[in-house]
Amino acid sequence: NFRTNVGGSRANGLEAFAEYNLSKSLSADIRHGEVSIFSSYSYNLAQYNSFKVITLSGNSLQETNYKDNKVEYAPENILRFGLTYSIKNAFATVQYSYTDKVYTDANNTELPTANGQNGAIPSYRIIDLTLGWKHKTGLSLKTGVNNLTDAIYFTRRSGGYPGPGVLPADGRTFFLTLGYQMN
Repeated sequence: NFRTNVGGSRANGLEAFAEYNLSKSLSADIRHGEVSIFSSYSYNLAQYNSFKVITLSGNSLQETNYKDNKVEYAPENILRFGLTYSIKNAFATVQYSYTDKVYTDANNTELPTANGQNGAIPSYRIIDLTLGWKHKTGLSLKTGVNNLTDAIYFTRRSGGYPGPGVLPADGRTFFLTLGYQMN
């Protein structure tokens, strides 16, 4: 069989970001620090408009069209929001992240297959915490915890190395960054 492109897909979406300084809007005394909130949202509707697959069933060929199925690894909704408190040269930020369920194959297999290569990846939620400080000389220090609640989740499925199945995401991780910015 000679085959060219077997299908097509379309992705339509919207991304938005907003940040609002509560302290300034409330005319608060900034000697006690400032509080701002932020949010970002991404909506992505990625679907196949045609995707024909031909399989052998007994002695005949069967054609299936995955039209209107969702494209693999394309979450429909991603939401992040948080709060930052800053005072003088220091800040603390807490951020909540939500990522929608995705499919790992064009068939939109819901339940995991026996080898773990296909099946839906459930939505997941993460909380991160970051603390930072910056000196007027350009020296800065940043530390934090990603996945503060040590949520157990996965974001990929594998068919090859390191073996078939799910690839777990990182558990709770810590970081420390020392920086210097020259003017």
